Amino acid sequence: MRILGSLLLFGLWLLLSTTYSVAHVITGAIVAVVVMLLNPAGPPPERKMSWFAMLGYLPWIVGRILRSGFHVSGLILSPSLPISPRLIRHETELRSDGELVV
Repeated sequence: MRILGSLLLFGLWLLLSTTYSVAHVITGAIVAVVVMLLNPAGPPPERKMSWFAMLGYLPWIVGRILRSGFHVSGLILSPSLPISPRLIRHETELRSDGELVV
């Protein structure tokens, strides 16, 4: 299972990579193996969830999301915000549109 997981993670690494240099590919392989070794083996334990508990959790989490959204909006729109926004130019080696988006 760990070998399959490592291969899947390594495949994802290669899929999301924009360069395939030897050092980059070796780093991806090492990271995939280390991640699988650090994760516990076996399926996660079964958890029973009641629909009643979910009905209580849903309004709570929606309220928290709304509350945090209003809080951040208030911080952003506050005229006394101690920031001075500006644009900065940063040169990069990225060239393709896909690289720049990611």
